[in-house]
Amino acid sequence: MIKKVPTSRGFCLLEVLVTTFIVASALVGLMAMQGVIKKSTYASKQRTQATFIAQSIMESLKINRSVLKNAANLDLLKSISQSAGSLSEPTCSSCSPQQRLEADIVKWQHHLTGSNVKRSAKAIAGLSKADACITHDLATGNTMIVVSWHDRTESKDARTASGSECGTDNVSRRQLVLKSTILQA
Repeated sequence: MIKKVPTSRGFCLLEVLVTTFIVASALVGLMAMQGVIKKSTYASKQRTQATFIAQSIMESLKINRSVLKNAANLDLLKSISQSAGSLSEPTCSSCSPQQRLEADIVKWQHHLTGSNVKRSAKAIAGLSKADACITHDLATGNTMIVVSWHDRTESKDARTASGSECGTDNVSRRQLVLKSTILQA
């Protein structure tokens, strides 16, 4: 009588090792992608915030367009972060256009730095090393707002792409440019 050899019903050690290696490789790949996704999410959040700030500035200038007639005001708008340092927010109930501009500059600086959003007395919003620069052509009404900030990652300096000197030179500098026409009434 010939005995039948029972067939194996379990896994051999080699199969288990190969499966473990495949699963471990997949998990390492997923963990590496998580870092890339975090960086992209951060960059996207920063660009969205810069867009909001640029749009807010443009809308305020359209509402208070009379301040764009004055060359001294145009100098104030060349660098919001520099101008805001020398201004204090006016406390007027019926502000003149000049006082509204000064209040707007201080407000824009708060948006840029995130100083209006705090947790435990520390600003938790805003853009890193941010500035906004505004140019206005009195003849044509063409207005350009450049919001500049530093990102966590390096790339080609944004100045060469936008042509704007706004912000500090750095390989991690990012810029968002918003152009519109603001005609005097």
